[in-house]
Amino acid sequence: MTAGSVPSPTAAPSVHWQARLPVFYGWVIVAIGFLTAFMNVALVWAVGVFATPMVEELGRSRSAIFGAINVRTYMAVFLSPVLGRYFDTQQGGRILTLVAGAGLCASILPIAWVREEWQFFLLFGVLGGAASAAQGG
Repeated sequence: MTAGSVPSPTAAPSVHWQARLPVFYGWVIVAIGFLTAFMNVALVWAVGVFATPMVEELGRSRSAIFGAINVRTYMAVFLSPVLGRYFDTQQGGRILTLVAGAGLCASILPIAWVREEWQFFLLFGVLGGAASAAQGG
């Protein structure tokens, strides 16, 4: 473009869509991260709220229910360093968040059909812990 020339109206805008947001794009990322972590932690706390009805209805012990929460926590602790390297890639955070969301759904939805304690440990503890680590929470 030379001095004094007028840009054509059909030229593609050079401003990214993030720059056209009414707020700084970094705050959008912070809000999404906050909501993701909040939902991940709220899921574990919800099991604590429903522990008494689960004990009464299913005949399970409290130690079995809260043992699955411990397994979930340990899975997240051991997998976080492994998955942390993938978070540092260009698309890693986006892909892991999507996969983790699907994993969390896959760990919660089939709990209605659980009949044995090991199934609850496997679904809520192992699969949920892996998804929790992949979500960064």
